[in-house]
This record gives sequence, structure tokens and C-alpha cells, in this order.
Amino acid sequence: MERKAKQRFVLYWFDADNAPVLMQWVMHCPYFPQYQLSGDPALVASLGDNILKIDVFEERFMRWIPSALTYPFTLDSRCHIFVRRHGVTDCSDFDDLFKSSKLVARPTHMRFNMKGERDSLRKMNKQRQASAAASLSDVEIIDDTQLTPKPTLGKGRRLTTPPLSPTQLLSDSDNDFDTRLARSMLPTPPLIMSSSSSPVKSMPRVIPAPALRVIPVHIPIYNPAKPRQRWPHGMYTVDMAIGFQQMAIPKLCGFYGQEQLFRLIFGDTPFVKTTYHDNHKAWRKTDLTVLETHKLTGCTEDGLLANYLAAWRAALCLGSKKRSGRK
Repeated sequence: MERKAKQRFVLYWFDADNAPVLMQWVMHCPYFPQYQLSGDPALVASLGDNILKIDVFEERFMRWIPSALTYPFTLDSRCHIFVRRHGVTDCSDFDDLFKSSKLVARPTHMRFNMKGERDSLRKMNKQRQASAAASLSDVEIIDDTQLTPKPTLGKGRRLTTPPLSPTQLLSDSDNDFDTRLARSMLPTPPLIMSSSSSPVKSMPRVIPAPALRVIPVHIPIYNPAKPRQRWPHGMYTVDMAIGFQQMAIPKLCGFYGQEQLFRLIFGDTPFVKTTYHDNHKAWRKTDLTVLETHKLTGCTEDGLLANYLAAWRAALCLGSKKRSGRK
């Protein structure tokens, strides 16, 4: 019973322009977390008449994407899904509903503005690096051998030990503590500092640069027994456009390298250089009208990359692509 209570979601349905939103719990999710409206005819009938095509609000891109009733939703427990009839453009109170759904869907102790937090952390790291560089420019760093000379047993020579952690200090006996206190009163090698309150540092702290964010795209599952069906076979135009746009970002290319960036975006797909460059060349030389038309069709048959390439070649009067070479 508890499991079924978690396997549900809230559906927001916009049936017409400026019409009140229809909001209801959807409890029938036999294949949770996967769900399709086509698998729930009773729910579709309750939403309205002649619903053949829908628009799904994709949170990753913050856009409405045209889809069929067979669109595969990937659900979270008690998540919120926004869907409208295809052709509807004015969704009543959509902005307020979407914002409130993000607050309700996540408890107050959980973070949901991850991008804002990452930007804030990057800003704080830059400020720390700048302040550390400024303080280190005023401090003379002395070699470790001057601070911790090799111990000797000669008479009148002082044995210098490396600084202990608070845990080690607490574990020492009282006599050892008194001995160390007496030794600490002996003269030590001088440190040249700009301020008496500046911390003593033997080495600057290195803060690693945060990894740049990459958005992975949907990749179909390929059958190893069919070697001809490999990337980009079965890819959608909207996913390929998102992937190629990221592959063209200089910061990402410089940080990851071409092959590693390809795997981060397109999953574990083997990177074949000639195949990638042929498809990337076609994408760069595209007709924007043809590209946008097929992107808007989303994850449908019209949105497949193969149909987009055929339309692109037809627009350029290239005809069908001819294969040549080895068979």
C-alpha cells in the first residue's frame, strides 16, 4: 500500500487557450517510473475529446515540445507533469503553477536551485583564491627544512618536531604537554610577515577548478547483433542539436577534449571520428527553417534525424545519399 502511494504524480492539463487548468492525481502507474498517456485511455477520455497530439513541458529546456500520446514519461514519486493540447499557446497561470510545483514537490530542507548555488560557489571560490593570492604575496615562504630540521642527539641541541594535530595533543599525557610547552618557549626560526595576525602557511592551498556542467541527451538502445544500427541511428533532431551545440562550446572542448566530451553527452556510444564529423558537417550547413521544423516535432517519427537529413537534402536538391566504397 505504501509503495502504491508513492507511485503517483500530479498532472496539469491545459485543454484550450486561457482555459482553467485541470489538475488531478494520476494513480494508475503499473510500469512506474515509466508512464505513457496512451496506456491510460480512461484518463485521456476524461481530459477532452479528439486528443491526438500533445505538448509536453520539458523542464531541462524550459520549452513545450510537441509529442504523441505514446511519449515516455520518466517519473519521480509525487512529481508534477505539465501537458497541454497541441495548438494551445496561452496556458492560464502557468508560471505561478510551475513555480509552486517546484516548492511543493521538494521539501523545504532540500535544494532545488542548484544552478544558483553552483554560481554562488564559483563566485566564493574565486574570491578565496584572490584573497589567498593577496595574502601569500605579503608572506615569505620558508623552506620546510628550516622549520623542521633533522633531529640530532648532540648536547645542547634542541629536538624540533613537526606540529601535532589537536587529536594528538589531547591524547598526550600531562607531563608530555608540560614538556612540549617548555620546548615551545625556546627560540624558533623567524618568519617574516606583513601582519602579526596573518596565518602561517608553509604551502598555499590549491582549490581544484569545478567541473563544467554537461547536459546528456537521450540515446536509443542499440542491438550489438546489428552493427549497422549505431549512432546516430534512431536519434531525434532535437537531441542531436543539443549535443552538437555543446560540442561546439570552446570551454567544454578545452576542459574535456573531444572524445571525452562526446561520451559525456552521447553516453557510452563509441566515438567514430568520421561518422561524427560527417553528421556535424551536415548540421553546420543546415537550413535553419528545416532544422527548427524537425526540432519542434520532438520525439516523434517526424523528429527523427534521418527524416530531418532527408528533408535537408531535398531542400538543397541533393536527392538521396548514395553509398560508395567497400561493401
